[in-house]
Amino acid sequence: MKDSAILLFYRGRRKRITLEYAILIFSISILYSLVLTPLQSWAYNDVLIRDMGLSILFDTLLDVLNYLFFWVSFAYFLWMTARFSLRECRVPILVCLGAILFRYGAALLAGYLLNGFPLWASFLEDTLPYLAIDILLDAAILGIGLLLICFLFDLPTAARRHGDRSLHTPLSAYLPFNGLFAPQNPLWRIALIVSALPSLSQILYRLIYDIFFYGAPRSWIDLLWILVYYLGDLLTIFVGFLVTLLLLNRAYLREEKAFLDYSAA
Repeated sequence: MKDSAILLFYRGRRKRITLEYAILIFSISILYSLVLTPLQSWAYNDVLIRDMGLSILFDTLLDVLNYLFFWVSFAYFLWMTARFSLRECRVPILVCLGAILFRYGAALLAGYLLNGFPLWASFLEDTLPYLAIDILLDAAILGIGLLLICFLFDLPTAARRHGDRSLHTPLSAYLPFNGLFAPQNPLWRIALIVSALPSLSQILYRLIYDIFFYGAPRSWIDLLWILVYYLGDLLTIFVGFLVTLLLLNRAYLREEKAFLDYSAA
């Protein structure tokens, strides 16, 4: 196959992957802000169902979607960087930042539509600072992940190979992952680090809260619950890593199939 045809294939794949990421990440954001956030508000404010445990369920689902937002984003950024280059992540990064703004803005608006709008002064003093902090923290996690990808990523990328059929094959040494444990694989190591960032940020938040606000455990039950929360955070590191590996494998195998179909056409 001619190089021009291969480059044309990858140009189409790049656009398709970006569109797929945008649809997926905004679907997560819509579910977070316009479905689960109103349900959580309803479960908290309705006295008839407040003691049924639904608020805990919705809180948990919101946490899952928050983690999933970052796991999906980092998996796509890793794939785009591996297959093309970090520069090709510019549009997905803008999509991700837009989804962050939409997620918090739409969630806030949904809450106001359910419970009423506050006074402008109250919004500026009580809501806007916390909203800005949430947005900046999410952007910081995203930025740290991208910096780590930028400085730790050392795989040959297809965008730098223009001479021969090997344009399609530089990732075969790294993907697909055939198991959970492959520390010799640099892509595996980077995936482990960046997928753990949301969980590490949550652990840091818990430590700050427990040390400066909650204080020492007041009983053995208190200590047990604290340990359960931290163990849950550690479990999310494993889950996030697994999700990231599965998404990278899926992207690689789908591309291989698409390339075979394109070559046969």
